[in-house]
Amino acid sequence: MRPLSVLYAMGLLSGCHAGQESLPEPRSCVDDRASDYVVASVLGRSVTREDLNWESIDALHAAVLVPILEQYRAERNIVATDAAVESCARLISGWQPIAVPDDVIRKIAADHVLTWNTSKALFEEYGGTVIFQQFNALEPVGAYLKLLRDHENRGTLYFNDARSAERFWKYFANPHMVVDPDKVDYSVPWWEKKASK
Repeated sequence: MRPLSVLYAMGLLSGCHAGQESLPEPRSCVDDRASDYVVASVLGRSVTREDLNWESIDALHAAVLVPILEQYRAERNIVATDAAVESCARLISGWQPIAVPDDVIRKIAADHVLTWNTSKALFEEYGGTVIFQQFNALEPVGAYLKLLRDHENRGTLYFNDARSAERFWKYFANPHMVVDPDKVDYSVPWWEKKASK
C-alpha cells in the first residue's frame, strides 16, 4: 500500500470532487458495482466508484483524506514557508542522480514541508500512533484516525458502502512500521536533521 502522504504529494485525485453534489439518500436494490454508485461522502462531496478506479484502496484513502487535510490546514493556516522550502530543496537537490529542474525540486520540497507541518500539528493536537513511511518518516496515523472519526461524528464523513468503509478504516486501525513513542520527535524537521549530519 502506498503511504497516504505520497498519494497527496503525487496529487492523485486532487480534483476528483469538483462539481459533485452531496451524498444522495441510500437507495434500495442499488447496483453497488455501477460507476456512479456513491461509496462515501466527504465534506458534502460524493465519492463514486468511478472516482476510485473501481477498487483502489489507495484512491479511497486519497479521496477521503486529502480534502479533510486540506480543510484542516486551511483552518489552522498551515503552510510551507519559503525558508523551509529552500532548506528542504537544498537537501533534496543533492540527492538527485540526474539533473532535475529547480521548479520540480521546489515542488517536491514544498510537499515535504507541508506534509511535515501538517503531521506535526495533527500529532500535537491528537497524539496517537506514528508510523514510518518513505515520504513521511513520521506519519501520525493515530491522529489521522481521530481527525477522521471527528468528521464521521459530525456527519462530514459518511460511508455508504460497508465493504469500502471496512477496507478504509483497516489502514488506521492496524498500523505497520510503528515508530517507538520515545523516538517520535517533531521538534526539528527531518531535512534539517539530515543537513546537520
